[in-house]
Amino acid sequence: MLFQHPGRDLGVFRHAWSVDASTIAALRHFFYMGQDHSAQQHLLALAKAAGYRTWWISNHDDLAIDQEHAQLADSVHMLNKTPGRSALSLDENTLPVLEAALKDPTPRKLIVLHLLGSHPHYQLRHPDERVPFRNVKDDIYQSLKDQGRSPRVRSLRNDYDSAIHYHDAVVAATLDLTRQHGKKSAWVYFSDHGQEVGHAGEHVGHSAWTADGYRVPVLFWGDAIEGLSSRTFLQPVRTDWLGHSVLRLLGIDWLGHVPQQDVLDPSYQWKPPALGMVTDFNS
Repeated sequence: MLFQHPGRDLGVFRHAWSVDASTIAALRHFFYMGQDHSAQQHLLALAKAAGYRTWWISNHDDLAIDQEHAQLADSVHMLNKTPGRSALSLDENTLPVLEAALKDPTPRKLIVLHLLGSHPHYQLRHPDERVPFRNVKDDIYQSLKDQGRSPRVRSLRNDYDSAIHYHDAVVAATLDLTRQHGKKSAWVYFSDHGQEVGHAGEHVGHSAWTADGYRVPVLFWGDAIEGLSSRTFLQPVRTDWLGHSVLRLLGIDWLGHVPQQDVLDPSYQWKPPALGMVTDFNS
């Protein structure tokens, strides 16, 4: 779906999916574009070889991610120093670093911004005073209650909604900063995986056995999507193929490009991923 945004359109994919329900595996599939990582065709390495200066800015502390991906970048900024799920570092801390990277005079740049987003624990993912869904008993709350969900699950769902409310504001700020950078910039946002929040059972958090563990947002903004048919954004899309579209936005041609896996290419052909659960990928 194309939404009008000041300056240019915002492309929102209605049916977007990760092929993994956890961060490390999902990022590996994205950066190696669904290929075996032994192929050594990492997106950051391809960008650097094409003359791009690269940044990795992260509020997500993980040694495996740092060693496999972040260290390939020219500039690495790991702002969160607390491993695990108990980190108190807020995603807004990345914004000044992102702004500095955008203002760097390097003409060709690729900036990876890795946020904590809505990773559990949800109540730690937003400022203490920013809890718009605390004790809210809205239609979602009532629906979960009618389905027999426990008070704990219903409360965690409210914590999740507050985390998303804050996260959306941070994501919007990254888009605003990118828009200010200039006309030729491009912005791509996606989540590495989804979350189950009580809709399919008495469970909240990462979920490899329900659709919401894989369902993710995917948004594009920039000159490259202008003129695209709105039908483009009605097609299902998978995040392990998104690297092909990112390289297209960077203007990089490489031998491993698969047009059928590039959702911005007229030759794009959707193929459902093989996941450990059953779902309608067009839902």
